[in-house]
Amino acid sequence: TTLPSKWSKNMRAWAHYLSRKTELPESVEEQMTALDAAGILVRVDSREKKLIECLRDSMEIPFSVETLRVGDVIIGRKPFEIFIERKAVPDLVQSMFDTRLFNQLGNQLNQTEYNRLNSLVIVEGNLSQLHVPRPNMQRLPYEAQRRLALATMVRLCLRDQIPVFRTQDLAGTAEIVCTIVQEYPKLMQMRPLQYSTRKE
Repeated sequence: TTLPSKWSKNMRAWAHYLSRKTELPESVEEQMTALDAAGILVRVDSREKKLIECLRDSMEIPFSVETLRVGDVIIGRKPFEIFIERKAVPDLVQSMFDTRLFNQLGNQLNQTEYNRLNSLVIVEGNLSQLHVPRPNMQRLPYEAQRRLALATMVRLCLRDQIPVFRTQDLAGTAEIVCTIVQEYPKLMQMRPLQYSTRKE
């Protein structure tokens, strides 16, 4: 099949790599060569030590560890970067009180020229973690924290049009990151799939 002409040479190289990946086993060196040819870069913030360790165990493609000014993970290169902010459930609630979440997402949106689909949040863990007492949050009952966490995710998705993913743990977060990298060429077509109405 001929790839769409609007795809860049780098995108075609990456798509070719993915098609071959299902046919032939490749060494890490071959994967790195394919990634370099495709121009895809994966960067993880150096402060996300547990995530870095988990990605090293599960991610089949190379990534670099850097001190990122914006986001916890960045996939791709300008102008097609995807910025990921990772939040544990308790941190999501806390960041609503100290306004860190607004600043972090504002910085991500600024980097993507306010393309909201290129900025996303991964919320990690269970709402039951809010039962654990934390400084500055003891005055807020569990039910109020739970509702705030759910309301924040709803507002981000429906009002602010910023995608939110839920994962159970670090392994789930790593899996989402890997999947986004693998789907990167399709995501960068920048055209949502057109769903047709059902024919009666």
